[in-house]
This record gives sequence, structure tokens and C-alpha cells, in this order.
Amino acid sequence: MATATRLLHAQARLGEGAIWDTSAQVVWWVDINGRELHRFDPATNRDQVWAMPSTIGTVVTRARGGVVVALQNIIAAFDPQTATLTTLAGIDQPEQRFNDGKCDPAGRLWVGTIAFSEAPGVATLYRLDERGINSQIPGITISNGIVWSRDGHTCWYIDTPTDRVDAFDFDVANGRLSNRRPAVHFPTGVGHPDGMAIDERGHLWVAMWGGGCVLCCDPRSGRIVERIDVPGASKITSCAFGGANLDTLYITSAGGGEAVPASDDESAARYMLAAARQLGMELVALDGLILPDALLRMVPSLIAVTYRMVPVRLEHNTLVLATAEQENLQTARDLAPLLKVAQVRFALTSEKDLNSALDRYYRTHSSIPPEANAGDLFVAHPGVRGVPSTPFAN
Repeated sequence: MATATRLLHAQARLGEGAIWDTSAQVVWWVDINGRELHRFDPATNRDQVWAMPSTIGTVVTRARGGVVVALQNIIAAFDPQTATLTTLAGIDQPEQRFNDGKCDPAGRLWVGTIAFSEAPGVATLYRLDERGINSQIPGITISNGIVWSRDGHTCWYIDTPTDRVDAFDFDVANGRLSNRRPAVHFPTGVGHPDGMAIDERGHLWVAMWGGGCVLCCDPRSGRIVERIDVPGASKITSCAFGGANLDTLYITSAGGGEAVPASDDESAARYMLAAARQLGMELVALDGLILPDALLRMVPSLIAVTYRMVPVRLEHNTLVLATAEQENLQTARDLAPLLKVAQVRFALTSEKDLNSALDRYYRTHSSIPPEANAGDLFVAHPGVRGVPSTPFAN
């Protein structure tokens, strides 16, 4: 069993989408909820950051230069020299956002979605090529890792709540998936599969959300054959082989202040609630961050109403809107008559401040071991070479 080491103290809210740029010899990665695109140069240890206009689910390199990013509902080309975005395609799904994605051996981009509410079965895996963007696999819940074999004839894919990796036959010529079947099942207690990379042996390296590790799996036997522990971070989100010889594994993670899926233990809800009370904070969640079901069950005064994905609560006949956006004040005013409340109180704060406050409380009061490295970028040397990623062809 190997152990990763921290490479960059990034403290990302939701680090994801690591990919190695073979031409520039850098690692691209994203902070989804931080709305940031990152480029880390191992030669200089410099991490360059660009702010994005919305959530950013993934990034891939582009054959003609620059990168392609999956923002909330659009896919765009990004020129790092001029910091300009050019829209390539989009979807009309305001209650969802793009999540993880990669390019197939022919350079088509495959990227899936997730509902902000994490509602089951409403997300989709899409394919973008010269003909536009098209649905390929509907009925997904949390679309995540996707990779292809070196010969291009097999695709492996993760829908996180299934706790497995599925295999498909893949037709490189027409970009068609067929013959879906389970390849790897993950047992209880190791976390949930998130992002994924593939090595030259055909083994899959899977980042385990909630497991604090990357697991290496043999998809032919379905066995877990190796493990890399990631110290001080439990929410491991993606991994990518890089370096001059593609023998270095770069690993991303999520910060400690992120909302936790409702299926997780209630301990997260407990420390969020305790932190808010102890710190005298009016907010429990922010715009775009959906409260765990466990927290809703624990706080009777919290109104289980979501309007435009904005959680609200009722306190002493006052409606408290949990948001960081001034424009959503009107949302609270719209809701007030429906809930028959006397007044509306708008608590404006930044998402960064809230996450920092929750993280401080978490580190000092929670019985869960502090995640000192949560949201950081890590590196490991598993002793194998990876398969190079394919850039977007168009």
C-alpha cells in the first residue's frame, strides 16, 4: 500500500478533473464550486488560476491549442493567453450542471451531468463532436469517471451511486457505446467511485469519494489490486497520470466545507448545524448548495422548501434566505406571502467565508479526524505508466 504526498496546498472547495497536458507538461484541474480553472506546473510549482463565470465540471486539452471546459450548462473553448471563452455547445438543463468528462480516442468529448439536488436518474452522459452535442446515456445520477482502453475498443464509466465501474464495447469509428456490463463492484467502507484514470496494463485507478484513497482495479477480474492512501483528505475526486514518462499520478480532493450527499453519515449534518450555532451565523447553506437530508430532519424550524435551488428557513416568523447572491433577495420576498411570514431578513455573506467558518469549527470540535489537506493537490508514484489522454479534436 502506497501513500500520496501533498503537492499543493490549494484548499479547493471541490477539486476535480485532473488531466495531464503532454505538450505543455502541466496538470490542468478545476475547482467546481470555487468556479476556478487551474494549471499547475510541476517544474516551477506554480499554480495559475483563472476565474470562471459558473461552476466548471471538467477540462480537457484541445488539438488546436488551449483547452475546452465544461461550465454549468455550456461547453466552451478557453484561450489561456487571452483568458477568453468561446461557446461550443450547451444544454437547456438549469437544474443540472456538467460534471466529469474526457475525450475518446477519436477526440470526441464525453461529459455528463449531475442535478444540483442529486436527484436520482435525471442526469445524462453527453457526447460532443463536429455534429454537436447529443445524449448518449440518460438516467444517470452522478456522472463521473470515463476512460478508454489503449486499443479504443472498451470504455469504462462511473455513475457514482451505483458503487461500480461499468464496461462498454466501443466503436471508435462512430463513437457508439454498446453491451453495458458491470466490471468492478466496490464494497462498503471504501468510499464511492469518482474520477478515474487508466494505466498501460489496462488497470483502472479510481478516486474514492469518502474513502481517502485511490484504488487500482483490474477490470478483467473485478479485483482491487492496489491502494494509494491520501493523508488528511477523505473526499478524493480525480486522478491523472502525468510527468515526462506518464508515471506520476496527480490526485485532486474536495475541501472539508462541502455539502455532503444525503446518503452519508449524519455526522456532517451535526457539525454543520453546531458550527452555525456556535459561530452565531444566520446561514446554514448557500445558493447552489443543497442541504443534506439528515440536516433537514434534525432542524424542525428549517423549512424544507427549495425555490430556484435556494434553501430557506423560518425563524421567529422571519424568513431567512440562505444565499450569497444579492439578486436572490427577491426570491425571499416572493416566498414570504406563501409562508405567511411577517418579514424577510436577508443575510449576505460569501461562500468562502461560510466554508472557512465551518471548516474551523470542524477542525476543532468534530469527533471526525480533521482533514488538514482537504481540497489539496497530491502526487503519488505507483510504478506504472499511464495511457496519454486524447485532446478534443474540433
